[in-house]
Amino acid sequence: MTLTLDNERLEKDLILSRQSEIRELFDRGKRIKSKYILIYYDKTPAEQVGFFVQKKSGNSPKRNLYKRWLREIYRRNKSHFTGLKLIFYVHKPLNISYHELADDILSLEFK
Repeated sequence: MTLTLDNERLEKDLILSRQSEIRELFDRGKRIKSKYILIYYDKTPAEQVGFFVQKKSGNSPKRNLYKRWLREIYRRNKSHFTGLKLIFYVHKPLNISYHELADDILSLEFK
């Protein structure tokens, strides 16, 4: 028997999928550079999120691992990102643990 909590899920409608919305957020959104990743964001009542990892960040298993980590960090800490449309962008290899990445992201302030 598996236990799933509805408020713990990352709903499909929260994922940024329209190319025009993604491009607009890259072009017009605000940017925060953390120690390890770049986050594009815009304050909006319609919360959405996207996860992007550049090829130079590593081979495909490594890139997929980074995306899984980012999705999990977002999913577990949704309340930290309320009222924001976000893109998490990894542009270089991460030689850190999941917990270090989570601490780095959660320490950021969105103005």
